[in-house]
Amino acid sequence: MPPPSRWQSRRPIPRPALWIAIPTFVVSLAVAASLKAGIFAALVVALLGAIAVGVFAERRLVRTISSFERIAPEPWSQWLPKNLKRELALKKAV
Repeated sequence: MPPPSRWQSRRPIPRPALWIAIPTFVVSLAVAASLKAGIFAALVVALLGAIAVGVFAERRLVRTISSFERIAPEPWSQWLPKNLKRELALKKAV
């Protein structure tokens, strides 16, 4: 069997992205704890937790992508989807 290339993972299962796994785990613990108060309370906690994790992930990804723009302002952006280009342009205008 040939050795893995530098772009392939050496592990058969890749490491999880802890920046998204940990907040999701915390939300699941909160949902499990709120089940004692009832199913409706658990659904409310799940909804609010999912929104919070989504906002957290979105902000982190936008920050990462905007750092790419500071490094290489133009050439790479021609391959981005139009909606992401629009969002980056709005962030730059603000």
